[in-house]
Amino acid sequence: MPANRAPRPALLLDITRSVARSGLSRPTGIDRVERAYLDWALTRPGGVWLTARLGPEGQGGRVYLIPPDNAEDVARRIGPGHRTTGPIDWRGRLEIWQPPVLRTAETAIRRASIATCRLAEPALRPILAQAFPAGGTWLNVGHENIAAPLLAALRGVGVRSFVMIHDLIPITHPQFARQDAARRFRARLEAALGADRHLYNSHATGQAVDQYAAEERRERPLGDVLPLGISPLSSPPPPPTQQKTVEKVPVPPAGHFVQLGTIEGRKNHALTLAIWRELNEAEPRDRAPHLHIVGRRGWAAERVAAMLDHEPMIGRTVFEHASLDDEAVAKLLVSARALLMPSFAEGYGLPVAEALAARVPVIASDLPALREVGGAAPEWLDPHDPQAWRAAIRDYARPHSPRRDAQIARLAAWQPPNWHTHFTRLEEALEWV
Repeated sequence: MPANRAPRPALLLDITRSVARSGLSRPTGIDRVERAYLDWALTRPGGVWLTARLGPEGQGGRVYLIPPDNAEDVARRIGPGHRTTGPIDWRGRLEIWQPPVLRTAETAIRRASIATCRLAEPALRPILAQAFPAGGTWLNVGHENIAAPLLAALRGVGVRSFVMIHDLIPITHPQFARQDAARRFRARLEAALGADRHLYNSHATGQAVDQYAAEERRERPLGDVLPLGISPLSSPPPPPTQQKTVEKVPVPPAGHFVQLGTIEGRKNHALTLAIWRELNEAEPRDRAPHLHIVGRRGWAAERVAAMLDHEPMIGRTVFEHASLDDEAVAKLLVSARALLMPSFAEGYGLPVAEALAARVPVIASDLPALREVGGAAPEWLDPHDPQAWRAAIRDYARPHSPRRDAQIARLAAWQPPNWHTHFTRLEEALEWV
C-alpha cells in the first residue's frame, strides 16, 4: 500500500432512509443499496457506527449517533420488508398516526444512541469529536440527511464524508418530480458538492453531476463510479395473514410481461397501458398477453392512475400489484416473456440487472444509464416510439419468437454486477487520503 494511503480507523454509515421506510412491503432501488451497505458494514473488522436523522429534513431534524455494539440490533429492526415490532417508547406512543413498525424502528434508534442533538446545534461537533478522536469516514448512500451543517461538523473533527449520488432526475427532469422536490433535491445536491468524495452508480450519473457543477460554476469532489450489485429477489415469507400473492388467473399462450417500479411519470406506464388497450381490442381476451404492473403508485402519473382505476382490461389482462414481496415478484419475473422498462429517465436501472441475471429478456428504453447495466443483451427502443414497442411486445409474445430467442442467446455473454466487486472497489476508495 502506498505510504500516503492508509485505512481510516472508523466507519460511519447513515441509515436515515432505512429508518424512515421501515415496514414498507417492497424496497426501491436506493433502499436496496442502503441495506446492502449496512449488511456489508456489519461484517467489517471493528464494526460500524451509525448515524440517523429523525424528524424533519433540514436543520430541525435530530441526529443520533449509534455505536458498533448496538448496530446489529438496530439493523434487525429497520428497513423496507421488515415487519418486526417491538418496544415503543413514550415518544413513539404519542405518534399514533405512524405505523407500529416505524415507531418500533425510531424507538430502537433512540435507545441505541449514545448521543443526540439537533442538526443546527453547535453541540454536534463536540459529540463527534468525543466519539472519533482519530477521525473516520462517513458514508451516505441514501439521498437523505445530506446537509451542510452535518458535513461541516464532520469535517471539523477530521471525519471525511463520502456521498453516493444515484441520479439528478428531479433537476434534469423536474416534470417527473413531486411538487417542490426539485428545490429540496437541489439543496441536498448543493450540500453533497461539499463532501470529500462522491460515489456514482453509473458513468451517466457522474457526467450529469459534472454538467450541473459546470453550469453552476461549482467545484465537485473526486468521484468513483461503482456499479451496483444485485440483491437476491427473495425474502422470508410474511405471516399468513399478511401474505400478498399474485392473482391466480389463467395464463394465455402469449404469456405475460412485467413492468417493475414505482408508478410515476418518468416510468412511462402510459405507453404500456395504451399498447395493452390496443391488444385487447385486436385480440380475443384468452389470446392477449397479460401485463403485470408491480409497484406502488407514486407521483406525476394521474393519467395512469385513472387508466388503472377505470379501464375494462384491468383485472382481465392487466394486473396491478402494489405490495408484492420479493418472493412473489421473483416468481412473476422468471416466467415472463420479458421485463418492460420504457422509462424516460434513469440513474441506473436495477430491474434490468435483476431480470438479466435471472435470464429473463428485457425490452428497455435506450438510455445511457440502462445501457451501462444491460450492454448488448436487451432490446433497446426509443421511449417515444410506441409503434416500435408495440411491434416488440407482439414479437416477444409469440410462443416461438425468433426475436426473443435471439436475446436469450445474447444473455449468455452478459455478466451480472455483484456486490463483492462493488465493495472491493469501495474499500480501495476508502484508503484514499
